[in-house]
Amino acid sequence: MNDALSRVTLERAGIEVSPLGFGCASLMRVTTRRARLALLGTALEHGISHFDTARLYGLGAAEGELGKFAKGRRDQITIATKFGIDPARRTGALARFQGPARALMNRVPALRMAVKRRDGAFKAPARRYDAAIAARSLDTSLLQLGVDYVDIYFVHGPGPDDVVEGPELVAFFEQARAAGKIRAWGVSQDNHPEVELLGALGEAALLQVRSDAFDRSTREPDITFGVLGAAHARITSALGADAVLRRTWVDHLGDDVLAPGVLARYLLADAVLGGQTRVALYSTTKPERIADAVHAVATPPPAEALAAFRRLTEQLGSRSGA
Repeated sequence: MNDALSRVTLERAGIEVSPLGFGCASLMRVTTRRARLALLGTALEHGISHFDTARLYGLGAAEGELGKFAKGRRDQITIATKFGIDPARRTGALARFQGPARALMNRVPALRMAVKRRDGAFKAPARRYDAAIAARSLDTSLLQLGVDYVDIYFVHGPGPDDVVEGPELVAFFEQARAAGKIRAWGVSQDNHPEVELLGALGEAALLQVRSDAFDRSTREPDITFGVLGAAHARITSALGADAVLRRTWVDHLGDDVLAPGVLARYLLADAVLGGQTRVALYSTTKPERIADAVHAVATPPPAEALAAFRRLTEQLGSRSGA
């Protein structure tokens, strides 16, 4: 493949980024540093120049790994990080052991499921997002990343029970931008009460939110994540169980979305080119998959096929009660 990613501009921030970003939430699942740096390098080699991380990721270690990669490349990439959901203090010391631990869990699926069940059993207390917390977290992130500034600084995953000190945060963000520590700010979250929160963060705030072909944000986000996971599984399950439905999709698209790589290509292209977002985050632990993701955005299916894909997903969502 000889694909080239054009750049897009996040207008409210005036920042130019690649339309496909690399999400670092699963970076520490890669069990060696050499392999992690090679994964990030493969993304950049294929034109992905936007990298998204958070204080939370990798028990606090992901920022440091991205920082090692960014050294000597800072002018080639954009970096987003987040504050507000920190790794628990008692787990911070375990960060350096997570490579071997993840390798063990990969070999023993039952152990991985037990850990997930344990984590899901605890309800997190309400969080507070204010200027003091944002300032401390930003300084920690800059230190871990080994950079003077981040391009985007996100409020991370605020929920309905959390306290978000909007005006206080906006004042801090503006001061941090004037000091050269950030270029832009916004909110990144899984669910969709984003319009109200964006209002509290000012007109310049960017929106990063989970959104896919079945569960679209109520407002066009600047950046989306979760484009593939649930939607890919839902379409694969429906078409795999219904040969007539699969044939209908093939007739409308001229493509079999159950063929390897085809459905991911449609989902990514629909997100970036179908009006869902300016930038879609893509996450993988396998370098060989990155070229296909870039190809999906750089060389998408024809416009009429993408329009048909959107109609078919809407029909499938209606049929299953979405």
